[in-house]
Amino acid sequence: MPADLEAHTADLMYGPPARQALAKPDSYRVHAHSTVATWELAGLPQAQKWLQCGYGAGDELTLSQQLPMAVDTCRVTRHLDAQRNVVKVEAVCTLCERHLEAGSK
Repeated sequence: MPADLEAHTADLMYGPPARQALAKPDSYRVHAHSTVATWELAGLPQAQKWLQCGYGAGDELTLSQQLPMAVDTCRVTRHLDAQRNVVKVEAVCTLCERHLEAGSK
């Protein structure tokens, strides 16, 4: 992947990417140098859960990965520079005692 196509966005979806059913986060916090979106999935119907990541400033490339059904929490942190541009995206999804991680510089 070219260096200029860094991760810019990450979101949780219900169902396969073709449905484009983005899930609304349960919480969204804005900090001085980051934003944090959290999805609490425990107790939800057994729908397919997907993590979708967009690369490049305009999401020129989008990749999606289906998550295990047992994932109960996902948190996406967007690290920002002084001008509030995204410089790094981290996605952490919790599955029991294990963590599934995806991230980019």
